[in-house]
Amino acid sequence: MFAFKEKKLKRLLKRATALHNYRQSNKVTDNAIKKESDFYLSMAKIYDKLTTRKKYPHAWHSALINYRSAAMLGDSTAQYIVGERLTEEAKFWDKQKEGVYASTVYSKYATMYFEEAYAFFDAAAKSNFSKAKRMKGLLLINGWGVAQDTDEGLKLVIESIEQDGSWDKAAQIFGELGLNKPEFFNAIMTHKQSRS
Repeated sequence: MFAFKEKKLKRLLKRATALHNYRQSNKVTDNAIKKESDFYLSMAKIYDKLTTRKKYPHAWHSALINYRSAAMLGDSTAQYIVGERLTEEAKFWDKQKEGVYASTVYSKYATMYFEEAYAFFDAAAKSNFSKAKRMKGLLLINGWGVAQDTDEGLKLVIESIEQDGSWDKAAQIFGELGLNKPEFFNAIMTHKQSRS
């Protein structure tokens, strides 16, 4: 089974490399860019499945590299995934900056990852990707990697809920985002009532 995945990865990489090299010196169509992006996404998904295998200790990083490559080509799903993974990485380093392992370098790592995550969420949100708007809003609310702006953050979360037609799941969404504080939920409900 692993041999099959390795062959598939090599084949996908060869195709993506050919398209990448061609794109470097020629004008390409949107279709060619989409095709290259799809190759990166396919490789990322294979690496995601290999993250628990000892034989592939760097599968998580390889997946991220491929998602990032697709994201840089404008794929909004990949932009969201990269943003989400970088946010998790940033949260890890943010927790490490205190306690037994306290170091100022961990704070720098957290800030760096949050800033990069914000940039990817911002790009995906501009493509009207609702979950990216939600995560961009979360970063703004918490001031992770950007200046804190609770009002703008809540506005983005509300837009994403409205875009998805998910008002019936608003409490669940706020819980998942860690925003299940009464003041946030009250602000959302006030906004919803003002729209009705």
